[in-house]
Amino acid sequence: MNDLTSACKQLVYALLIAVQLVTCCFGAIGKATPKKPNIVFILADDLGWNDVDWHDPTLHSPHLNSLAHGPHSAQLNFAYVNQLCSPTRSALLSGYYPFHLGTQHGTFWWMEPTGVPVKYSFFPERLQDQGYGTYMVGKWHIGYCKHDFLPTRRGFDKFRGYYCGLEDYYKHGMFNTRGFNFTGLDFWEDTPDSFKADWNQFEQYSTEVYANESVKMLQQHDKAKPFFLYLAFQAVHNPMQAPDKYLVDCAHIEREERRIFCGMVNAMDQAVGKVVKELKTLGLYENTIIIFSSDNGGDTMWGGNNYPLRGNKDTLWEGGTRIVSFVHSPKYITVGGTRSKLFSIVDWYATILAMSGIDLDGYGDGFNYWPMIANNSNIFERKRLVYNVDGSTAAIREGQYKLIVGNPGRPADWVKPTESGKIGPPFNQTIWLFDISRDPLELRDLSRTKPRTVNRLLQKLKAIAATGSPDIHMPLDARGDPKRFNGTFASGWC
Repeated sequence: MNDLTSACKQLVYALLIAVQLVTCCFGAIGKATPKKPNIVFILADDLGWNDVDWHDPTLHSPHLNSLAHGPHSAQLNFAYVNQLCSPTRSALLSGYYPFHLGTQHGTFWWMEPTGVPVKYSFFPERLQDQGYGTYMVGKWHIGYCKHDFLPTRRGFDKFRGYYCGLEDYYKHGMFNTRGFNFTGLDFWEDTPDSFKADWNQFEQYSTEVYANESVKMLQQHDKAKPFFLYLAFQAVHNPMQAPDKYLVDCAHIEREERRIFCGMVNAMDQAVGKVVKELKTLGLYENTIIIFSSDNGGDTMWGGNNYPLRGNKDTLWEGGTRIVSFVHSPKYITVGGTRSKLFSIVDWYATILAMSGIDLDGYGDGFNYWPMIANNSNIFERKRLVYNVDGSTAAIREGQYKLIVGNPGRPADWVKPTESGKIGPPFNQTIWLFDISRDPLELRDLSRTKPRTVNRLLQKLKAIAATGSPDIHMPLDARGDPKRFNGTFASGWC
């Protein structure tokens, strides 16, 4: 009997040890599993190279300045986008150049019966598969005529913002402005199964609205999951509107357009500051990666500025395509400073998926630059950049040389902040070649002195153009008239 009791005690003791070992092992596994980072992507609209205070000290953007600089920030000094809004946004979310998507020709208009083809997956869809909560606030502008084109059908759990490209900052729609013969509200509160127009924000300044909506989404998010927030500001796109309180720091600027523009930058900067403050309040900041970019160069006709770069929004000059961009993260950026490698808007797809833990070298037309951003790794370097291919107009950079073919667009001058946009004389040539490494301001055309380089790049462009897709834009369709949808630019009609 004593032997049996002793054996039972030993068995119980062994079982207890086994339970402790299993618990310990599973606990160790749990601790070893890294928590995925939260990701916030902030996209400014029409913010030019010279439209931040570390490039133009007459402006006021202290929150952005703080995020862009320091030991946990990486400035992407050669970050490029398309020259216009919709092409850039389609490239960002899909990972493909616009000429591969069919969006290369321009922006999507109100009542246009088309959108980015749904056969292209957007990276927020992949993040959802990774367990992320995905939220979007602000400007969509890549197609809205049917529900499958909308944010909450393309990877976002929630959306608060507007579908189209231009609207009043207070009325949140087009209302008897600029001679258009259609008017309506364009502000929405969407989930994958519900699409509701929201008239409650009427007369509220959009930059403040988007900051408040972002804060709400952060507060409502389940902290057990990582999140991705895409905050696409309306600012600083025209019309030129800014509350007086944001103009106080801009009173020293004499030119009215630039002074109001300064106020719009100030408003956006304070909105960014509010979102970052909320991240800290909620204990989310340390594990968050914050990305900032613009969708194209500044519009010098509406107060923006790209000096000393040449050109303007909607041009293939550097001023239309090279933008301010940086990444900030107290936990994940281990080597701060400037990154001088070529970076394209299409690279964000693979780079953001890599941030989420997916192992990949690239996707679509883009590459994974997360190692370069995080620790200044030299593992990979982009050798070629396609600015755009649109019919007879195109531009490509390979190595140090940039070739432009066709009409690069106007204004084409080097506009200072004190000047309004200048149109310049008509072009008398259709091919330009620049050595961007030595001539980033595009002052010296080399097309006549380096014919072999021109011919080599022309052949490359010809081969690249052959891989393109036809333009998907279509004429406006009366089926989308707001009169049919209670005065709103609604979806579900194409």
